[in-house]
Amino acid sequence: MFITVEEQFKTISNGKFISSKDNGDGTRTDYWKQEIPHAPYLFMMAIGDFAEIKDNWNDIPMNYYVDAAYAPYAKQIFGNTAEMLSFYGEKFGMEYPWDKYHQVVVHDFVSGAMENTGAVIHFDGLHQNDRDLLDGDREDIIAHEVAHHWFGDYVTCESWANIALNEAFATWAELIWEEHKYGRNAVEQKVLEDRSYYFAEYETKQVPLIRFYYEKREEVFDRHSYQKGGQILWMLQEYLGDDAFYAGLKHYLEDNALDAVEVHDLRIALEDVCGEDLNWFFNTWFMEEGHPILDVEYDYDKELGKLILSVEQTQEIGPLFRIPAKLDIYYGDRVDRKTVWLEDRESVVTLNVQDEPTFVNFDPDRRLLAEINFKRTKEEYLKQFELSPSVINRYESLEGLAENQKDEDVRELFLNAMEDPFYGIRLEALRNIDHKAGYDKNQVKKLVLQLASKDDNTTVRSEAIDELLANKWLDDEALLMKWVNDRSYRVSSSALMALSEINEDEAIKIAKTLEDEDNVNVKYAVGSAYAKTGDKAYNTYYQDLYEESRRYGKYTVVRLYGDYLKRINEENTILDATAFLKDKAINESQKWLRYRSAEAIYNTKITQLNRRNEIVTNLNAGNGSELDRLEIDKIERLVATLDTEINEIKSKETDDLVKNYYQYFK
Repeated sequence: MFITVEEQFKTISNGKFISSKDNGDGTRTDYWKQEIPHAPYLFMMAIGDFAEIKDNWNDIPMNYYVDAAYAPYAKQIFGNTAEMLSFYGEKFGMEYPWDKYHQVVVHDFVSGAMENTGAVIHFDGLHQNDRDLLDGDREDIIAHEVAHHWFGDYVTCESWANIALNEAFATWAELIWEEHKYGRNAVEQKVLEDRSYYFAEYETKQVPLIRFYYEKREEVFDRHSYQKGGQILWMLQEYLGDDAFYAGLKHYLEDNALDAVEVHDLRIALEDVCGEDLNWFFNTWFMEEGHPILDVEYDYDKELGKLILSVEQTQEIGPLFRIPAKLDIYYGDRVDRKTVWLEDRESVVTLNVQDEPTFVNFDPDRRLLAEINFKRTKEEYLKQFELSPSVINRYESLEGLAENQKDEDVRELFLNAMEDPFYGIRLEALRNIDHKAGYDKNQVKKLVLQLASKDDNTTVRSEAIDELLANKWLDDEALLMKWVNDRSYRVSSSALMALSEINEDEAIKIAKTLEDEDNVNVKYAVGSAYAKTGDKAYNTYYQDLYEESRRYGKYTVVRLYGDYLKRINEENTILDATAFLKDKAINESQKWLRYRSAEAIYNTKITQLNRRNEIVTNLNAGNGSELDRLEIDKIERLVATLDTEINEIKSKETDDLVKNYYQYFK
């Protein structure tokens, strides 16, 4: 690739940087050469006024290209890339096969990132400063793209139907990196998140992982190909065991080097290593839609000394699954692990046991991608929390015990969970504690204050502040001001929103100083503070914030704008806001963003009608004046205008689902 640019710009493309030629006319021609074959969709070139931060790994270039403002933080943002390259090379049995690994952050990218060979493009969400990084990084995206350089770049799917061979592997690779770098608790937290994404999509979409029928190729880039696929590989890894699984991956990469493959090439490579027919697994998990939905029960027969496990597959979509399931049988603190095969619609398995079990845990490591309905008593949930090393198990216990908090032993568990070593458990306990269940108010308040002040996780601190506010426990304004000035944007934002409930004037003063902070959490907190004022001066803040927000952030801005308009009575401001929202309700490409924009206008109309009705009630009671009658006329003219705008929006909507929702706008 020969790329000619004006002198101030940098270029990045695939392969090696060969040379650069000054053309003598204010331009320069850079020469990049990709010598190793790769798929055409992995081609890239980026041109921009980037800050270039040079780095290297194992004597290959590994540079970062970011906006100049983020140059000081580039090595914090991408700092674990070298370790990832080494880790994956060791796991996959093959060193990184390309001649460089550059990463480029661009604006207005179509997705999170793209694994172009040796030159990854990232969306601008990776532009993070040191304060942003306190609230969480984008390391899962970085790991995902690194892993693609084996699964997707070195070995490529032969058709979009097989895209899961790229995306499932890269999503699964996020899990093994998480476990390697941060441990079991962290990887189980991510497993929960990935499954929740897939299960949410499954509510409205059920398709095979490998699918040959689709209208547009973009359809296959979904939570099935990514999260479901990653979880299927997570299961397969456990079933085969690490030795066979990784040996099979090495065989797959070597046999199909720099070539295009379909799903059966993966199956055959794994079969060659493990010596087992895996059609049963691939035919159901890869080629069919759905997942198991299991009703699980067990009973103990004291006379026979047997444990009887009953499992029914109740899913109506997809095949009957053949499932190797683990079972942990506890006798006090001692545990005996068994593996049972479930192959029928209704499976009954009888096991010899040493004594009456204290507790039985089905799929104890939660590796099955399944919805499991396993009824447990309060005592069993308490045992599960106490004995299981799995974070997912302990989450389930807190969820299962949420309605038993009037019992002293359950309250004790929740209080202990708020001091758990893992932040996710502390957060789950904080979110689910029932303050009406008989807790000592001062004890709980003390724990929540401790979380808000000292927790090492900023999400926990932020939500603890929200909890203090919800329970009217924020009586120390000096402490709140300290939190407003916290280095964490998330903590600062929660504190500002809390302050706006307690001291609106002080909150507005602070909000004005934070308007230019380049952080969405802070900007939303400022918008939330302004929304309470009903002051027309802040109208343009929401319009500017909308335009600079990314796609999903726009939903938050529309909600805040709607909250603000509920407190505005000034006609010109309402009409200006309506014109802005009307444009979005008609012209936005995302249908639900169009709907939410129209909904904000409709809710403004309802607010004005309610205001009119209050004035009429006062007049009828003899408490009004001639000015009130004039105000009613003004409101009615405004409502008529809003009705006209809403009707125009409805007439121009083309999506049937959104049009159906509009029927509720009366």
